[in-house]
Amino acid sequence: STKPKGAKRPKGAKTRQPSLVLPQRSMVRGAMWVGIFVTLILGIVFSGLGRVNSAEDMRLGYQQLSETQRQQDALLAEHSRLLLERAALSSLQNIEQIAQSELHMEFPEEIGEVLQ
Repeated sequence: STKPKGAKRPKGAKTRQPSLVLPQRSMVRGAMWVGIFVTLILGIVFSGLGRVNSAEDMRLGYQQLSETQRQQDALLAEHSRLLLERAALSSLQNIEQIAQSELHMEFPEEIGEVLQ
């Protein structure tokens, strides 16, 4: 409270000295809020960077998956072709033809007795 000029203090009243503690407390509080604010901003920045990194990893994973699926499709097509080729080569008619042309084998006209 402010007293008018010229008013006398009552006898025995102590004079109040300015407190130095209050400005220090407000400085500590202000520094604390700045620290909290900076921590929050850094948290948001690092969280965003983590999100970007995670999205990039996901994109690379999908690219690798797509490439692997293309390779699988190509290998399945080759496997199917090889199965067909093996089935064609293993037919009795083809075996007989290869035996005659490449190995010069002839089917005997008379089947004789097999001796042991």
